[in-house]
Amino acid sequence: MVVAGNTVTAVYNANATDYTAGSPIRVKLQALPPAASTCPIAEQEITINVDRTPVADAGPPTVNVCESFYQLGAQDPPPFGATGVWTGPGGITFDDPTDPRTTVRNLPAPGSPTVTVRWTLTSAGGNNCTAFDEVGINRIVAPAATDISPIICELPPAGGALTTQVLLTDYENSVTTVPAASRTITWYHDGPPPLGTLIPDPSVMQVNVPDGKVYLARISETSTGCTSDALVSINIRALPSVQDATVALCEDTPGSNTTTNVDLIGDPRFRDAITTPGNIVSWHNTVADAQNNVSPIVAPIPSITGFLDVFARVMYSSTPSCPVVARLRLQVNL
Repeated sequence: MVVAGNTVTAVYNANATDYTAGSPIRVKLQALPPAASTCPIAEQEITINVDRTPVADAGPPTVNVCESFYQLGAQDPPPFGATGVWTGPGGITFDDPTDPRTTVRNLPAPGSPTVTVRWTLTSAGGNNCTAFDEVGINRIVAPAATDISPIICELPPAGGALTTQVLLTDYENSVTTVPAASRTITWYHDGPPPLGTLIPDPSVMQVNVPDGKVYLARISETSTGCTSDALVSINIRALPSVQDATVALCEDTPGSNTTTNVDLIGDPRFRDAITTPGNIVSWHNTVADAQNNVSPIVAPIPSITGFLDVFARVMYSSTPSCPVVARLRLQVNL
């Protein structure tokens, strides 16, 4: 304390307890008369109102986000009754600039410079004591996603409502270029949640799938946590038109019940008996050979006595070829 004439100067050093309490600090000045004096002690009480300088906490100093928006996370509520406001560069908006946990929107495209937003607190005591903290927001690229519309063959029997079966894991490398080791894919029926329903195990075959069915693949990149959605719209191609048929063959010699040199490949009447022109037909001796597309008949049949059943593997000339098998009976007429 320093006394200079009628002026008394002293310094009070506030401490952490004073800051935390926030209550007025009261100090008393006493003027003591000389020892021989009969004058009373003179006193004066001084009140010091504490207006705390805020300590601002805007949350993580740097964040990486996938979307064009981000929910901020400043300390809520602000300490000691301070009021806060968010500010940022032109173009971005805040749902409520005074809300510590507001959402900032209109973040620039991935690859743009970091956007810095500031959370400024102003003290409650009226002296406009301020402090601020900042958050740097980096917009990162969401994983690549591609909608696809695969064409899948109808499941037999033909003639009813078009249905097929789908193994969703077959399409995972088609809906994104993110490597399998760097992603997870979650599948849904008919759209994103909550409208769409989760498919627990996409490695299980989906059966009785109708034409026009839509699946949604939600692609999550492991390193960033960002997600993108891709639609898989199923298109079903009907099986080629086929029918079992019988073609009558004349016997070579009356009464022999035998015909020779039956050319299934060169004579179009055999193809036309079981399917329409334009389809690809290969001929086989058994159903299994036709189904597995092995051991085709490539030369005329030397001789048929009575009748012979052969089997046609019928396909479209474009993909998907949708092979189907029909029986042709070669009947020798007497």
